Amino acid sequence: ESKPVQLLPASVGELTSLRKNPTGKLVLVNFWATWCGPCRQEMPDFQTIHRMYGHRAFEVVTVSINYPDEKPGVLSVLNKLRATSRNLLLGSSDIYSLLAAFDANWNAAVPYTALIRPGGEVVYQRQGTINPLKIKRLIMANLADDDYVGHQAYWLTDSDK
Repeated sequence: ESKPVQLLPASVGELTSLRKNPTGKLVLVNFWATWCGPCRQEMPDFQTIHRMYGHRAFEVVTVSINYPDEKPGVLSVLNKLRATSRNLLLGSSDIYSLLAAFDANWNAAVPYTALIRPGGEVVYQRQGTINPLKIKRLIMANLADDDYVGHQAYWLTDSDK
């Protein structure tokens, strides 16, 4: 039985916490919007990554920067994708304050993606579409060595160091 798709409001506090990542998990955060073509195009990649690594100490969080009153449209997109990742929608129309809580240097253009280690170390961030293969390699390189000792070093390439 699959999980239902959920869409929860994101507050300034929640976005600040998301960036600090106190969860003990590696977190991949993707900011997107229903009106953003490149965002919609890469959304299936994030759900595939969620399904591939969600059983590990890893989580995908999508954050729609649509206005709160656009929730039905956002939910419709997520339902079509069967997006069972953690899905957030900005909790107020004060978009810039909310987004500054996550990254004060970001100009709010989407898509915007960050891979954050437990404790808040950002190991990857990109404004623009992702390379799914690179993201998967970075996830493997940053997941805890719980299954196979040395697997992190295997996945790191010179360009990641």
